[in-house]
Amino acid sequence: MAQVKTQSFPTRFMKFGLVTVVIVYVIFLLDFPSVPMQYSMGGDYAHPGTISNLIFSLLKLGLDFLPFLGILILMAILLVLIIKKSLASYRPVQFLTRSTNFWQTAMVILSLIAFSEFAMTNYFVLDHLPHVPDAIAYAHQAKLFAQGKLFLKLGDQAKHFPLVGMIDFQGKQFSQYSFGHPLVLSLGYRLGLPWLIPPLMGVLALNLIYQIGIQVYSRRIGLIVAILAFISPFIKMNSASFMSHNTALVFTLLTIWWFIKFIKTQNYWLSFGTGLALGFLVNIRPFTGFLVALPLGLFSLKILLVEPKNWLKNLRLFGPLMIGLTLMLLSYFGYNKILTGSWTTSTYDLGFLSHFGIDATRTWAMALTDSYTNLYLLNKVLLGWPGSLSFLFILVFIVTSPPKKWEWLFSGLIGAILGGYFFYKGSWMMYGPRFWYETTPFWLFLIVAGIEKFPQMMQKIVPTFVNHNFKFYRQMMLILIYLLVFGLGVRSLVRWYQLTPSTRWQNDFTPENLGEMKNFNYANSYLMTEITRQKIHQAVVFIKHEFNWWEYGVPAYFMDLSFQDDIIYALDLGDDENLELINQYPTRTFYRADYDAVEISPYLIKSKNL
Repeated sequence: MAQVKTQSFPTRFMKFGLVTVVIVYVIFLLDFPSVPMQYSMGGDYAHPGTISNLIFSLLKLGLDFLPFLGILILMAILLVLIIKKSLASYRPVQFLTRSTNFWQTAMVILSLIAFSEFAMTNYFVLDHLPHVPDAIAYAHQAKLFAQGKLFLKLGDQAKHFPLVGMIDFQGKQFSQYSFGHPLVLSLGYRLGLPWLIPPLMGVLALNLIYQIGIQVYSRRIGLIVAILAFISPFIKMNSASFMSHNTALVFTLLTIWWFIKFIKTQNYWLSFGTGLALGFLVNIRPFTGFLVALPLGLFSLKILLVEPKNWLKNLRLFGPLMIGLTLMLLSYFGYNKILTGSWTTSTYDLGFLSHFGIDATRTWAMALTDSYTNLYLLNKVLLGWPGSLSFLFILVFIVTSPPKKWEWLFSGLIGAILGGYFFYKGSWMMYGPRFWYETTPFWLFLIVAGIEKFPQMMQKIVPTFVNHNFKFYRQMMLILIYLLVFGLGVRSLVRWYQLTPSTRWQNDFTPENLGEMKNFNYANSYLMTEITRQKIHQAVVFIKHEFNWWEYGVPAYFMDLSFQDDIIYALDLGDDENLELINQYPTRTFYRADYDAVEISPYLIKSKNL
């Protein structure tokens, strides 16, 4: 008597989940008018929608790929039929089993291409200068570090030099941000090439992605994820930026790489390095560092609890990690003590922090508006794919077999960062949903994991897959999917490399191509180029300033903060107050300039000392 095969629970759950998702999409979301994009930059909400509308909009945005998924499944079935009729007797192709040297050489080539692009974008498109006030604040602090200083003491001159992002506290001027990112940038200022640091961080991130891929999957997967990261507009725009997220991503990846290797090898030095890397991340972006530590802590706790007999050995293994982390935390509190006079009063406490939490000031609707904004922008910049295709293989990853050990960690990192910033007021997009930036490679790992699991999903949906040729079918299907994926990647690159000038970035502060990176956020070097053209030297240039940060903020970036530069940029406070500064530089010439109009003219005023 023939046995009737019963479907396993995962198979039944997967089919039920897919059918449910499709029904919800078709009945409730297909014709649902998505809430208009309600940007909440800085927490300034423009008519936040109701909670129900925002939830439906989030669902619609996340499931907009379903029609494409149906087409992909039909294509996969057609491929199976073709293989069964004409290709079943062929030997499996070797595309997916190249040697180690092939993948390593490909990664070196990718790194060289990526560094060249990121560096050219920074130098020629972004004029090798920061384009965001926060980035200028980081740069100012980096210059001080390069000079061996922690802060400025300007005294009465401070009013002439209102440096963007710098706090004036008890006669000391310093950035509100922690020392991690400025310390990394300071290496560039010591070399006289600060614009090279962001591209270097971008290439380091790609290589760390590759190394994590090797540890968790294979060299092939590591290279594929690194290529997708290079294609990602999100990675491209931030790898040319002076913002801290680029450096934070590197130390997030370094922490995860060393942590995985430490768990595998039980090496004490890797344990110590993991603690140092995580602690340094805290000194770059404290809240992000805390959120990254949460899944790592849970993962470590599980190891300690699962093997109670080995708890003493495990404690010794995690001891160096805690020592490294403690050293970095002590440096964090020590930095606070030096600058603020208190171990527990951080530089952030003296600067600006947005509202945190859900209450009458920031409602659930506002929090969902921020999430909608960030998800909308993430969908645009993660891979540059149309619709919501970026999330297609995330669904495949979710509905197939349970995640592997390290995939749980990747998912936890994404959940912790998204969950933590859910409670922080404002989406703060600038070069994309930047508070989510450190999740980027982990989204890509899960997307590739979903691609790799797609044949497995088809095996359960279409019974004809269950035969001795499944390995061959899997290879052919992966080749088909990766051809589609890299075809979409080429489309994304073509769109990104467009140089047509545009101010569309003003809509969401997220460039869609290189042309929109130029003059981004009104930061450019036009005035400084004009000063060079006129061969002005040993001068003090008084900058007209009305309201916008860039009018004085950008010219001031070009000073080294010794205030003995060839060109010193000061704020124009009117003749009487300007004379106070003019008297400090009796041997210089003086000019007045308008940053917006790109105009400069001699300042016809005499020092009282002449």
